[in-house]
Amino acid sequence: MRIHAAAYVKAVCHASKHSFGAVNGVLLGLVHEEGNGRQEVEVVDVLPMLHQHTTLNMLAQMALSQADAYARSKDMRIVGYYHASARASSCELSGNGPLIADKIHSKCNGAVALVANFGKLARTGMADCRLFEPFKKGSDGKWKRSDEEIVMLPTEELAYQTAAEFVASGAHEALVDFDDHVADVSRDWLNEDLTRDIKHRFLPTQ
Repeated sequence: MRIHAAAYVKAVCHASKHSFGAVNGVLLGLVHEEGNGRQEVEVVDVLPMLHQHTTLNMLAQMALSQADAYARSKDMRIVGYYHASARASSCELSGNGPLIADKIHSKCNGAVALVANFGKLARTGMADCRLFEPFKKGSDGKWKRSDEEIVMLPTEELAYQTAAEFVASGAHEALVDFDDHVADVSRDWLNEDLTRDIKHRFLPTQ
């Protein structure tokens, strides 16, 4: 699995902005055929969905529909789901997370899920570890932690350091999710300004 640093930073911003509650969002990108039936997901961007009621409700359905349309307009697709639990000790795809991930998987067989591991973060610090752990759907239909290698683009060090700097400076508070957008439609849940800010301020090589 490959993850662009800007996408990773945005997911970290979402989880950090609402660190005392659950959040979720979708992963946008490409699925590459690797031969022998293998597929590799490349996560190019994320769209933060909800932070209040992270269930597969009408709001989530609306967000997924709009995310799909946006992805197609950028020649991408929804390739996965990210989730952070309200319980810092939990690193499982809990609650209604599997239902939303299943819905995405039904349209993208190679879909992945990323689940926040705040326990690891507390031990090592944001600049020194990856916040999200990969999960994949098994043959038994259950989502399980995967040992698949994650490659950060352009580098792992830059992704982690950028995320840590954004959160430490308070810049993560600028992130807008679909919940925020519904409350005030003038707010941009695509976060195009924030994405440019991440790339221009901290990721000059992208």
